[in-house]
Amino acid sequence: MRENIDGLIEMMNDQFVTAYTVSKVTGVSQYQLSLLKNGKSKVGNLSLDSAEKLSAFYEEIQKDIEEGNVY
Repeated sequence: MRENIDGLIEMMNDQFVTAYTVSKVTGVSQYQLSLLKNGKSKVGNLSLDSAEKLSAFYEEIQKDIEEGNVY
């Protein structure tokens, strides 16, 4: 799960996906995502619920990429 969240943070840093989009889809606040993105909060400090949502979203993005869908 941690690798998925780290991958999602990397995607946000690379501007592949915005924190706004991640927030809208997952329900995790933009503020929390900003803290993660900027290294001011650690993945280990996320609630299990938030971590599961972010991990699932990352897996969804990866599936879309593998299927050739542009995200």
